[in-house]
Amino acid sequence: TTPPTNYPTNYPTTEPTFASKADWIKAQEQLTKGKATGKVCKGGYVNSLDQYVDCETLIGFLTIANSQETDLSKLSKLKNFFAFDNQRKGIEVKYNTKMTHLELSAQANIGTLIITDNANLNKISVKADTDDVKVSNNKALTKMQLNGQVKGGYTVSNNQALKTISGDSKVPGATKAGASLVIP
Repeated sequence: TTPPTNYPTNYPTTEPTFASKADWIKAQEQLTKGKATGKVCKGGYVNSLDQYVDCETLIGFLTIANSQETDLSKLSKLKNFFAFDNQRKGIEVKYNTKMTHLELSAQANIGTLIITDNANLNKISVKADTDDVKVSNNKALTKMQLNGQVKGGYTVSNNQALKTISGDSKVPGATKAGASLVIP
């Protein structure tokens, strides 16, 4: 489907996660009232982070795929993450061959964080609470640091070069099987 052209300027023209402009406005009003300041942006499936540079609040799920981005510095102003109705909230980073390091910091729970198939990604540093974390198939990844509470699962698999997993994350129980770490 093609997104309508009359969305507010902070409504990215990517694959929509809201059925209509009315849903987008309803989400902004319901979720952010009294909780968010600054620019509010919606998630989507994007290959550039330029439209998110000034975003302080993200509604929905943001997937960064096949981009020319070398890091996530354009998301440095994000403070708040909200789900809308039955949608998830979170960030997915996949198939980004130029990305060499991923640093993400947030004051609020990010939701689900998925980092997969980034061929040249060698370092991950996350300072935020999450619901779930999944890190897989990043063949150059050597170091991963996670600080914050993980409320759900924490899965690290098929990152063959990974030597160090560190941080002060509060995660219940862990099992290691071959090249994988799984925390249910």
